[in-house]
Amino acid sequence: MNSTDHEMELAIPQRFERIVQKYPRRTAIKIKNRSVTYDALNKAANRIGRGVLDALGPGNEPVGLLLGNGFEAVAALLGVLKAGKCYVAIDPYFPVPRIEYMLRDTEARLLVTDNKNWEIFDRVAGQNCTGFNIDHMGDRIPDENLGLTIPLNSNLNILYTSGSTAEPKGVVRTHEYIIEQSSNHIEYASVRPDDRLSLLHSICFGSAEANLYRSLLSGASLFPFDVKGEGVSQLVPWLIAEKITILHCSPSLFRQFV
Repeated sequence: MNSTDHEMELAIPQRFERIVQKYPRRTAIKIKNRSVTYDALNKAANRIGRGVLDALGPGNEPVGLLLGNGFEAVAALLGVLKAGKCYVAIDPYFPVPRIEYMLRDTEARLLVTDNKNWEIFDRVAGQNCTGFNIDHMGDRIPDENLGLTIPLNSNLNILYTSGSTAEPKGVVRTHEYIIEQSSNHIEYASVRPDDRLSLLHSICFGSAEANLYRSLLSGASLFPFDVKGEGVSQLVPWLIAEKITILHCSPSLFRQFV
């Protein structure tokens, strides 16, 4: 088996770890004045992954992510995947009944969150769901790669529809599906390690994955921007200041932007 064949069999965590080896000091994520390297992001994800494994043990079960859209969310997402789990991203802006429904529907036994969103966890979590506060992990959890073998056909995430006409419906996607989709996005947009990609969507929506994974799997830099919090009027100065090279947004936001 040559190196190309071997790489084709690698799941998202191992592909990301190869990028970390190539570009450890390159900026992975930048939010306002906070810039995080690929090495730092990987170490944070490893610690979260170990915390998830300690809480649940092995298996490809779903884990809820109740976080914002910045560094912590991406680190937690990668950590859950490194632990061999499947993530269910939950936007803190969602109404409480929708969050409760998603937790019941997935039967998630663990919800990864932080101090900022702990109050929401207290309101939505049932008796069978435990909270994992990443702000309380402590400094003793090792940050080396977990080294788990993750099959390509393992579940990667459960993405929920808008639920505008009925109850939201969860769609399960595998590592293999996301890798193929991301590879096409990287090739189509000719993404390079020196590119600077926007992240305007919450990671709970499929539209966020275009820039999220083609950034993390190519060595480019990801720049989350909170449109709801900052407002569309701040988008133009932000794009200029951060020198964004690839912008991805929904048609409705693009119309407002124009």
